[in-house]
Amino acid sequence: MINKKEIINYYDKSKVSYKDVWHLNTCLALHYGFWGKGVRNLKQALLKENDTLAKKVTIKSTDIILDAGCGVGGSSIYLSKKFNCHVYGITLSKNQAADATKAAKDHGVSNLVNFSVADFHNTKFENNSFDVIWFVESFCHSDNPHNLLMEMYRILKPNGRIIIADAFLSKKDISKKNNLILKKWLNNWAVNNIPDLSTVTGAFSNIGYKNINTSDYSNKIWKSAFLLYFYANSALAYGRLRRLIGKSYGDNITIKNTIGAKFQYLALRKKLWQYNIISASK
Repeated sequence: MINKKEIINYYDKSKVSYKDVWHLNTCLALHYGFWGKGVRNLKQALLKENDTLAKKVTIKSTDIILDAGCGVGGSSIYLSKKFNCHVYGITLSKNQAADATKAAKDHGVSNLVNFSVADFHNTKFENNSFDVIWFVESFCHSDNPHNLLMEMYRILKPNGRIIIADAFLSKKDISKKNNLILKKWLNNWAVNNIPDLSTVTGAFSNIGYKNINTSDYSNKIWKSAFLLYFYANSALAYGRLRRLIGKSYGDNITIKNTIGAKFQYLALRKKLWQYNIISASK
């Protein structure tokens, strides 16, 4: 069972990989990104995902937003700059919170964003604190999605909105062989498992959320999934060559991250998972 310490260690140690291939220093994004009409490169795809989600949840300047699992602050900074709204970002990693705080200063939005270390299952925020709760590829790290959605319901204002963009199982029953492929992806990315979509939407309904909507965006992230697969195969091949001449390449975490990048595409190609957007209101 992957614990919080392992999740923190994964993101802190794999930061170098995201800097190398995912424009982390400039885009501040740890998500797949959305490809489509008018999107010509990865940087545009990463920005397009933020833009798409903001439109779906109708961000306004008066909104107070929680970026739950904020990473290095990319979405928070994007939202505050574009909409002049206030955003609170929380992450398990002290290093990520520090990086996000520095990035906010560099982008001139320190007055609009605040980053802190917290577990999104058990926050210290008061009831009815936020107009919008935003999850971008962080919901997958929840070890109890139902309890997480209960906590988010508590801190959402009446009529507040929640949006989740993440990977979900395509079906509940997965063969042992296919489950091994999933684990080689998920566990190497510090994720225990991912729920199927119907389980999560059922939890939304049982808790009392309204206006529950889902959209399958698997085709929009496919090119990014393949890019990760391509980079992973190249890195793994290079690592094998270095080991043949007695040289090391990467550490345990970066190697795991690379293996995960390979298997996420293999699992997607077998349609074991799909990329969904879920939105709802309180």
